[in-house]
Amino acid sequence: MKKNKKYTINDYSPEEQEMLSSLYQNHFDKTFEQTGVPFSSKELHENQILRVRITGMQGNVAIAETPVGQTILIDVKKEEKSVLRLGFPPITIDLDEVLDVVVFKDKIGNYKGSVAAGYEKSLKSELTKSINDENTAYSVTIESLCPGGFMVNLSGIKCFLPGSLAAANRITDFSSYLGKTMYVMVEIYDDRRNIFVVSFKKYLRRVINSKVQELSLAKKYTGSITGASSAGIFVEWDEYYTGLIPAEEFDTFDSSKYQNGGEDISFYVIDLKNPQRIVLSIKEPDNKSKDLQELKDVSLMKDKENKIYTGIISKVKGFGIFVKLSNGLVGLIEKEKLVYPPKEYNVGDSISCTVLGVEIQTSKLHLKQTIEGT
Repeated sequence: MKKNKKYTINDYSPEEQEMLSSLYQNHFDKTFEQTGVPFSSKELHENQILRVRITGMQGNVAIAETPVGQTILIDVKKEEKSVLRLGFPPITIDLDEVLDVVVFKDKIGNYKGSVAAGYEKSLKSELTKSINDENTAYSVTIESLCPGGFMVNLSGIKCFLPGSLAAANRITDFSSYLGKTMYVMVEIYDDRRNIFVVSFKKYLRRVINSKVQELSLAKKYTGSITGASSAGIFVEWDEYYTGLIPAEEFDTFDSSKYQNGGEDISFYVIDLKNPQRIVLSIKEPDNKSKDLQELKDVSLMKDKENKIYTGIISKVKGFGIFVKLSNGLVGLIEKEKLVYPPKEYNVGDSISCTVLGVEIQTSKLHLKQTIEGT
C-alpha cells in the first residue's frame, strides 16, 4: 500500500491556494504549525535574498514575514550557531527584528530562511559594489599565510591579501603579520578562485594625504629598512608611511649593506611634498623645519587666537598681503582676514597676526590680522 502523498501549497491550483491562504490567515495565524500553509500564495525563488520581519516565535523557531506577506521559518539556534561558526559577529533573533535571509525550501515545501547565508550574500554584494568605490574601507584580521600573501577575515568572509599589497613597502617578515588587524579596500573579485582580493595599498592611497598631516618635522621617528638603491635607503614606519633617506646623508654609502632590509633606523622627516615617498634625514632638523612645526602646532591649539606674532609686510596684492615673521617664514593674510582693504597697507609696515593654519608640504602659512588689545 502506497503512503499518502504529502501535499504542499504548490500542488494546489491558484484558486485553491487563495482559499487555503484565506482560511489560514483567518483561523490559524495565532497558532502557527511548522507544517502549515504559508500566509501568501505568491511564489518565492529559492536562494534569493529577502529582508524579513520577525512576527512570532515558537520555541526555537522564528516566524518571519516577507514584504509580500509570505511566511518564512527560521531555526534560531541553528542560525545563531552558523553565524558564529562562519566567523560573523554574533546575532540575536527577536520579535519585530528585521533581518536579511536567503530563502530555501525544506522537503515538505515550507519556506525556510538562513540568516547566516543572508549575511554572507549581503556582504558579498556590498563588497562587489565597493570595488569601484574609493571611500569604502574594511577592517580585516590576517589569519594565515598562503602562497603569495595572506588569507584574511573580513567580517566572516575569507579574502586574499597579496603580500605586495599588504604594506606601504616590501614585507621582510611575513609571519610577523599573523593576527594583525588592518584596514583594506576591495581590489577585485577573482571569479576563477571565487574570492575577493583586498589591498592595504589601495586604502593607503586614499588616506595618505591626510595621514601625512599627522607627521612632525621636529619629532624623531624609528622605522624599518625595507631595501636600498643608489638613491638611498627605503624606510617604512607606523604602517602608513614610506620614505627615503638620500645616499648623500651618509659619509660613505654602500646600498648592498641594506638590500635585505629588516634593520631599524632613526630619522627625521624633512620633506612631505610627495606623500608616497617622503624625504627623510638622519640629521637634526634645521631651524626652519622646527619653526614651521611650532607654527603648525600653534595653529591646532584651541586658544590659537591668543598667540600673537609680529611681522613685516613684504608684499601687497589685490587678494591680500604677505607678512614675514621674525623667524623668517612668510605667510599670507587674505583680504577677508584683514581689518582694511589691501591697498591701505604698505610694504615695510609692522603688523600683528595669528596663525590660522600651516601646510607642511608647501610651507604655506595662513594668517589673520589681529589688533592687539581688542
